[in-house]
Amino acid sequence: MGSYSDYEYVLKGDTLIEDRTYKKAELSSGEIIGYVREDTLCQKIYNWDIDNQTEALLIDYSLEAGDIFYRNNSPLVCKSVSYDFLYGRLRKVIHFNSVERFTEGIGYSFYGVADWNGGYQYITNFEELSEQCLTATHGVLEQKMEVSVYPNPFANKLNVLSNRTISGTIYILNNSGQIVRIIISQEGRTQEINLEYLPQGIYYLLLEKQGVIKITKQ
Repeated sequence: MGSYSDYEYVLKGDTLIEDRTYKKAELSSGEIIGYVREDTLCQKIYNWDIDNQTEALLIDYSLEAGDIFYRNNSPLVCKSVSYDFLYGRLRKVIHFNSVERFTEGIGYSFYGVADWNGGYQYITNFEELSEQCLTATHGVLEQKMEVSVYPNPFANKLNVLSNRTISGTIYILNNSGQIVRIIISQEGRTQEINLEYLPQGIYYLLLEKQGVIKITKQ
């Protein structure tokens, strides 16, 4: 059935190549296996080909349903986009089919953010070592906290109830990860939010540094 190897690598350090800043993809052994450039504004990740001395688009997190991404000149059609809690963060996931996808901050389902060793490189574990790690879109930190919202689905007003004092700013994000409402939280364990102006759909309520909850406006 063939063979496989386990690799562990991190992206660290700034390297300037042709006036562009790249991160080094370095194995745990210290071997440099390539260079990655992250364009956070355009939500794209590029790979510097050491052998050919050229740059190629590796991952595009800006894709939406119906968009086409060319992987080795072969088209991949984006079937859907979702936002899932993975490795402690709310991440944008771009689905091409049942096995191929882009996951924000993690990469392509077959090779992560590096494709220099050849073959498929499925990710079985992922750990963010610092706040400077690769995350091309908003990326939201999630910590365990007993929080409930009601009613959910809601019509106009939403109530937030916590087992401890709600602190920090409350953000409402739409299903594309864009912030549509910012609320300065009040001291206490409950908070009422008026969202009557929002159109129907799926949203995310983010309690700064405390947690994220999926909500639905009906």
